[in-house]
Amino acid sequence: MKNKVVWFATPENTIRTKYVFVKEEQVFLKEDCENSNVIEKQEEIWYPINFQWIPVVSIADKLK
Repeated sequence: MKNKVVWFATPENTIRTKYVFVKEEQVFLKEDCENSNVIEKQEEIWYPINFQWIPVVSIADKLK
């Protein structure tokens, strides 16, 4: 009998995701409500980030 690997979610191994949207080639992230006073105000705060799209082909060329 083969060994079975059982995977289950715990706080240590869950994937953390963020809300993201793009407007006029600018990428915005939604502020994390857990670590701020936004919970009291119930408003969403989005902030821009520095992000540059890089074609996969150019990355592959640089890795050779």
